[in-house]
Amino acid sequence: MAQILPTNPVGPMPPETLRVFRLLTQLPDLFVVWQRLAMADDGPDFWVRHQDGRCALLKVATATRAEIRQARQGALFAPTATPGAREQAAIEQFWARLELPDVACPHELLPGLVLFPSVPQADLALALDPPPPGIHQGTKADLTPEAFGAWLDARLGPPLTPPQTEALRRVFAPESIIPAQLTVRTPIARATGAGLTDALLSYNQEWVLKHDLDLSDEAEAASADLRLQLVNGVAGSGKSLILLYRARLLRQFFPRKRVLVLTHNKPLIQDLQRRYLRLSDGDQGVEWHTFHGWCWTYWPDHDPKPRLVGLRERRALIDQVWQQHLATTALSPELLQSEIDWLKDRLITTRQGYREADRAGRGFALTEAMRDRVYAAIHAYQAELQARSRLDFGDVPRQLWRALLADATAFPRYDVVLIDEAQFFAPIWFEIVRRILAPAHGQLFMVADPTQVFGKPAQAPEAPGDEGQIEEASPEEALEEGEQKEGASAAPVDDLSEPDA
Repeated sequence: MAQILPTNPVGPMPPETLRVFRLLTQLPDLFVVWQRLAMADDGPDFWVRHQDGRCALLKVATATRAEIRQARQGALFAPTATPGAREQAAIEQFWARLELPDVACPHELLPGLVLFPSVPQADLALALDPPPPGIHQGTKADLTPEAFGAWLDARLGPPLTPPQTEALRRVFAPESIIPAQLTVRTPIARATGAGLTDALLSYNQEWVLKHDLDLSDEAEAASADLRLQLVNGVAGSGKSLILLYRARLLRQFFPRKRVLVLTHNKPLIQDLQRRYLRLSDGDQGVEWHTFHGWCWTYWPDHDPKPRLVGLRERRALIDQVWQQHLATTALSPELLQSEIDWLKDRLITTRQGYREADRAGRGFALTEAMRDRVYAAIHAYQAELQARSRLDFGDVPRQLWRALLADATAFPRYDVVLIDEAQFFAPIWFEIVRRILAPAHGQLFMVADPTQVFGKPAQAPEAPGDEGQIEEASPEEALEEGEQKEGASAAPVDDLSEPDA
């Protein structure tokens, strides 16, 4: 099957164009097909490239057989608009904008195919003059699953060189261009030229960018589940750039949809927003927050925002409860602090829930009796926080989770949530994100570094040295965990201060 970018039709598409799109998806995997997303001009609908570098531009004519016959009859009495003339002009205008290296006439390397899916060859031949050089016409008989592949292959141009392919891609898919100010190339000190030039997303980056992009009403009606995508990439691989480009495309094609971008720290979200504003010419239609910043922004009006405990005060409280409950055990204050953070990052809300929790990968085992002692220490720590009218870092999402259960209508709903550095998002964060996505058709798009620890918030207070070996749940597993708890989550969420019994 051919690779299509984007994988689904984006926005409304005439039936004839949709028919051709489906034909293109049935081509063998020797082909890559670009669907044109540029909305500023009437260019070709598709660009088809064979793996050997041979290409063609496709433009679909919506003329019906009746319109072709009417045009033929009208030509006998009065001038009429020629069917296919607009589509032919669109290809010729595209050629005029295209500058292929070492080629004076682009049509010699890049033929244009004007397709008439509803018109038989006999009717087209009687109504239209022969096309100009470089233009080929395809009719109903050519555009069948049995005939289309061979017909198309016979009309591809000679192979393009890599520079020619890049020049074509810049004009056909300008959404893949990376402005020079967003690149990270190191300038050469002795350079005397004009400086950096615009770069292009790689083919893999462009495929990820455009995969499952559709947010049309038809796609929403056909969708019954949350649409989740996770892009893994090491530092410097361009995954944040893909997120920004996806946000821009979603805003261009679906401006009425509500889009939220989240990450884990303030400098990163500010940098992402700054780069997006450059990329989108100042578009203000996307919300930008750190996860905790979003929590504070939408903190329930009826619940006064509490103060967060300072790191020094927090450490003193943990030392205090450790002395009272765990000083005679092998568990250190650092490990107690780590266990408090681990528990609060999950939907563990009762003593029994802690007893039954899967702690695989924690680096140290706890018997049931020891879990009870640790939970008693956590309970005491939480009681001390409440006595001081304080929250710690892990309490913020837990409070928001309780508010969501009490009244989900008090919070915004998003059509798309995009998360950068998703490996730092805790399981309860993912569950909150899932709750604020639009039911049934919401899209969750995440980029993450698989070499870093999943499920450990980056801003959490410092943890013991052996925590670097802990392997936490992936975002998909965290979402699945939330779904499994769906039935139990309707109950009031305990604040870890249940009576110690």
